[in-house]
Amino acid sequence: GCSHCCKGCHNPITWDPDGGLPFDRAAKQEIFDQLDKSYISGITFSGGDPLHPANSLGVRELMAEIKEKYPSKTIWLYTGDSWENILHYPLMSYVDVVVDGEFHVEEKDANLLWKGSANQRVIDVQAFAILMIPFVGTSLGAAMVFLMRGKMNLKLEKFLLGFASGVMIAASVWSLLIPAIELSEEQNMPGWFPAAAGFLLGIAFLLLLDSLIPHLHKGSDTPEGVGSKLPRAAMLVFAVTLHNLPEGMAVGVTLAGALLRNTGITMAGALVLSIGIAVQNFPEGAIISMPLRSEGMSRKRAFAAGVLSGIVEPIGGTATILLAE
Repeated sequence: GCSHCCKGCHNPITWDPDGGLPFDRAAKQEIFDQLDKSYISGITFSGGDPLHPANSLGVRELMAEIKEKYPSKTIWLYTGDSWENILHYPLMSYVDVVVDGEFHVEEKDANLLWKGSANQRVIDVQAFAILMIPFVGTSLGAAMVFLMRGKMNLKLEKFLLGFASGVMIAASVWSLLIPAIELSEEQNMPGWFPAAAGFLLGIAFLLLLDSLIPHLHKGSDTPEGVGSKLPRAAMLVFAVTLHNLPEGMAVGVTLAGALLRNTGITMAGALVLSIGIAVQNFPEGAIISMPLRSEGMSRKRAFAAGVLSGIVEPIGGTATILLAE
């Protein structure tokens, strides 16, 4: 079944939800017999539309069974629906790659990889999830404002800042600098040079942002960056947002390396870095929302400010991956 009925569809015979052959035990066994073969890397669900109401439950059950029996096999899903509408579906936990969007015959391009028209997108679901983890960490930290009673304890604030600093330093060394040095040595060049050059360029980039973006550090009454009439609360948020962008880019770099598959960087490594940054983002989110609440801002607005400070991370990570491609 398919309700999109795209003009120029290569398989219109699948549109009718009552058409086709019944998917019985023999048909399922035929799929498993193929997946048993070592040279078969995975399975693709297309159609019709696997997410049509007539299909979605059976497709979800089949995906779950495949992932349980063949955890290393990939699952691709083609759907006429958009990623934004389906990313919360439970079956997405089993999917590795989604190709979304209706086929637009006027945008057809035979040179495109894995899709038929330019409007469609090929989305690595694992990469998307890894990109979002640091943002989730910031958001959870910002949510601590709802548990806050009275003003924020100064010792707790200092502890959270120190904890965040320690985690970020560890993540920078073991998940970024050391892998960069090892990768350079494998390519027969001085291991320290590319890592040191990137390290210095990163400092210069952050200093440039610091000089351009109006922001205010907590405990200071003197704004930094270009002149601005932004309210104090907005500039406090910008102070944390300022360094969240490079953090998102760091996750993007490791993901790009994992997606290229020839760098020695794995998805597991990208996941570890992303979780590490999320852990240190938790206190950072709290450091935004809780002091703002102490200054009189409502809990909902303080929470929103903390969340917004982290939204640049998936944006920076996505931009880095696109540049790497």
